[in-house]
Formats: sequence, C-alpha cells, structure tokens
Amino acid sequence: MSKPERKRPGAATVRPQLEVKREEIFTGTTQESARKETTPPVEKVTTKKPVTFSADIELIDRARAAVLMSQTHQSGYRSLASLISAAIEEKLAGLADEFNNGERIEPLSGAFRSGRPFQS
Repeated sequence: MSKPERKRPGAATVRPQLEVKREEIFTGTTQESARKETTPPVEKVTTKKPVTFSADIELIDRARAAVLMSQTHQSGYRSLASLISAAIEEKLAGLADEFNNGERIEPLSGAFRSGRPFQS
C-alpha cells in the first residue's frame, strides 16, 4: 500500500523571483570623504609562538610561586608566560648593552644553528 501524495495549496504554482531594490542611504558624508577619513588597518606588531624548553624543576616551581605571589599586585604577573616574557626582555636589554653597543638585538631571520657549540 503506498502513501497518498500530499499537496500543499498552491504548491503547483511557481514562486515569483525576488527583486533587489537598491536605495541610497544618507549618512551625512559622501563616499569620497568617507574613504579619505578611514585609517588603514593596524598591523599586528607581535605574533605569539608556543615554545618548549627544558629548565630546572626548582627554577620553574619558584617562577610559578612568584607568579602566584604577584598576581594580586597591580604590577604583578598574571601568568607564567608573562613572567618569562618579561624576564627574556630584561635579559635581552642587558645582552644588547654588553654585546651590541646598546642597540636592540634584531630577531633571527633563519633557523637556529644546531649541533656542537662554537669553539668546542
């Protein structure tokens, strides 16, 4: 036994095509002045990359404790990553003073050298 076919009223008729009616919207400015006033998108200055490294367990535990102690203070660190980033920045400033005549150390453009250390 087959099911009877159901038909909706008006199902046999073809639906009319929708038409787009474009209307001008007045925003108080012309397109020319709106284009001139827009600022270019700001490029993201820094990008983050996950980094894995080995460190002494006690050193990492002390760093985690320092983060927990400093979180409640306004100048404290909110995460271990922020503490490590600040420490790296501080150390880089010292290395720049010592080895690069105080000028900023530029990022490494290629891959880091692997293998035996220099002069070993």
